[in-house]
Amino acid sequence: MSANSEFKAIKNAVIAEASKLAMEAPAFGDEPPEETQKQNREAMRLYRQAKGLLETDPREAVRLLVKSVGQGYEWAQYRLGKMLLYGQGVERDTDGS
Repeated sequence: MSANSEFKAIKNAVIAEASKLAMEAPAFGDEPPEETQKQNREAMRLYRQAKGLLETDPREAVRLLVKSVGQGYEWAQYRLGKMLLYGQGVERDTDGS
């Protein structure tokens, strides 16, 4: 199947996404879709504020992300999980405790 030229575009797309994952880049964009943004503006504000603090004050960023997650903001949950998984600004935690 990999030799079939009709599948070349699909193969290239899969390779591109795998490369993003290997570089620890999210497989989807870093901004939520517009309909999600409308659901909870305060949680989104906290998320954006946290994103701005990731490099300078990761502890405060985590505090804001946790607050945003508590308000049901899935993108904050994704970012926080990624930080814990890779130990980005926080102690690495992969056991879920």
